[in-house]
Amino acid sequence: MDGASPITVLGTEADTSLRLPTAGRLGADETLVFGDEALEAIDENPPSVWFETSGAAPAIEAAVEHVAPGGRVVTTGLGDGPWNVNMQRVAYENIDIRGQWGGSDATLEPAVQAMIDGELDISEIISDTFPLSEWEAAFEKARSQDGMKILLEP
Repeated sequence: MDGASPITVLGTEADTSLRLPTAGRLGADETLVFGDEALEAIDENPPSVWFETSGAAPAIEAAVEHVAPGGRVVTTGLGDGPWNVNMQRVAYENIDIRGQWGGSDATLEPAVQAMIDGELDISEIISDTFPLSEWEAAFEKARSQDGMKILLEP
C-alpha cells in the first residue's frame, strides 16, 4: 500500500463482523477491538498521526494518550463529551490536536473527480442504497450501525 504505514484500525466489538474485516480488505495492516489490550499493542509503535472518527470521549482521550510524542490527533467525529483530554501530555509532548468537520471545496472536488476517474473505489464501504422516499429506513439502519455507509438515491 502506498502512503502511510503501518495502518491500524480500531473498532468496537460490534465492528468485528463487517467494519473491521472491510478495513483489512482495504489495506489496514492491523485491525483491533478498542480496549486496553489494543492500546498496549499500539504503544509498541505509536502512530505519528491518529484519526479519531467516532467522537466517543474514550476514543478521543485514548488518541491523545497514545499518539507518538510530537504527533497529531485529527478528530472528525464529535460526540457529546465531556472529554478528559490530558492537556499536560499535549503541552509537554507537543501533541497537535486538529478538528475537521465535513470537507471543503479543496478536498471535495478532487475526491469526486477521483471517483469519476476510477482512482478511488468506494463500493466496498457502501453497504446499502435506499431510494430517497425510504429515508427513514435508511436513517434507522445508520443509527443501528448495521452497515457501513448508506446512500440515498434521489
